[in-house]
Amino acid sequence: MNIKFLFVLLVNIAYSQSKKNVICDSEHNSPIANVSMDFMNGYGIYSNEDGFVDYNVLPDRFIVSHLSYKDSILNKNEIKDSIFLKSKNLILKEVFLTKRESSLNLKQKSKKAKNHGDFTKTIFPSVGLEFCFFIDNDGHNNSFLKLVTIPIINKSFEFKGGKQKLVPKHFKDLIAINVYSSKDYRPYECLPEFSFTKVIDSEHNDTDFTIELNEISIPSEGLFVSVKFMGNVDDEDRLIVELPYKKIQYKDEIRKISKNLMPLIPLIKMDNARCFLRYEFSESNNWLPISEYNFKIKNQSLDQKSLGIDIGYKIIYNN
Repeated sequence: MNIKFLFVLLVNIAYSQSKKNVICDSEHNSPIANVSMDFMNGYGIYSNEDGFVDYNVLPDRFIVSHLSYKDSILNKNEIKDSIFLKSKNLILKEVFLTKRESSLNLKQKSKKAKNHGDFTKTIFPSVGLEFCFFIDNDGHNNSFLKLVTIPIINKSFEFKGGKQKLVPKHFKDLIAINVYSSKDYRPYECLPEFSFTKVIDSEHNDTDFTIELNEISIPSEGLFVSVKFMGNVDDEDRLIVELPYKKIQYKDEIRKISKNLMPLIPLIKMDNARCFLRYEFSESNNWLPISEYNFKIKNQSLDQKSLGIDIGYKIIYNN
């Protein structure tokens, strides 16, 4: 074989194995974190804190989207080092920007999250899963959401020594928190000015985790708060950009199986749950009530018609 040809071939292979792309703002040339890369096959990934995505993970054709930027459909073989996105120039909703005036007559309403600890009655998260829950105004003119608490389960069965045992699971995930306006008691428009990310891990979160929300004003129609799973992070809390599925041989074909994340989210029978769920990368990523979502529950005694996530919260008000 020609030595020069061999050298070029090895260089190209090494380049393709190490190549990464950066998602950038087209106006400021700055990297954009948490950009959605929809593979258009029910799976997808997100860019990390520096806007990086692994070129080798991307399919031949994919959709790039972000709350603050215009969507793009790209072909893998047409992109170079950077992918540039154009801003949507969003207008903030004034009703949500009300500041709480200081008052000596503040009242507080709190509720604790409920958990049953039974991993068979849970949602198994994967990359792109987002669930949201309704926060009621309760008729107060000036009410503000300080925090919400999400119940979790970080134990599951695994086989050890030929026996099935319930064991704690280590996890360290990046989640995105979003706030949605409410219309007819359903999530309506996402309000990106309140979106942020947070790392949760098994070392600091055993039965629940808390999300501080900096006293967001709750309008008369209420609002929704959501949690979206974006993937595992490394020891430096940086998102690990990797394939969201495993490939397995099944008879004469290769099948894709989602990589489940921890922790699990417990489902509880509730009246008027007003909890919704969607997968960002599914063919139809519309919100569905958890009671209507088509997922299997290992414990068939749990009535799916009344399912919800029984969160905790803290609300302050001054009337």
